Amino acid sequence: MEFDVTAIFPGQGVCRLRVAATSAEALAAAPALRDGIVVSARAIGGGRRRRADFPLPLF
Repeated sequence: MEFDVTAIFPGQGVCRLRVAATSAEALAAAPALRDGIVVSARAIGGGRRRRADFPLPLF
């Protein structure tokens, strides 16, 4: 699962990253966020959205 993460890195500022993790709880262990403080995290595309419309017959 991918997350859109906003983190503060001391001495470097604020960064917005896309991080892959197995769950929201596992974000803190992600190597990209090693020295940062996570401010917000939002899951991206947990699954494909299915269209609700059905094909019409062509007669």
